[in-house]
Amino acid sequence: MPGYLLNPDATSGCQYCPYTLGNDYLSTLNIKASDKWRDFGIFLAFCCSNWALVYFFIWSVRIKGWSFGFGKMFGGMGKGVEKVKGMVGGKKKEQGEGEA
Repeated sequence: MPGYLLNPDATSGCQYCPYTLGNDYLSTLNIKASDKWRDFGIFLAFCCSNWALVYFFIWSVRIKGWSFGFGKMFGGMGKGVEKVKGMVGGKKKEQGEGEA
């Protein structure tokens, strides 16, 4: 049986680790340690592509003014929110305003 005792001289509170190496634990998750650089490359490509997409969309919306077809939808939603705000609370008068 792989593994080891943390303190072989202990008479109570025996602490046993079922894994000899980290690879033993990784094998329970179906991960091979030999794939670490491939997995790191996939992770790095994911991070870089997300970074590039964020800057592309910021550039395209803020600089170029593209809306990707969502302009009408979000514009309508904004008007709807303003209507609901007006019906529910409206603007509160500050104390002293309108008094003469």
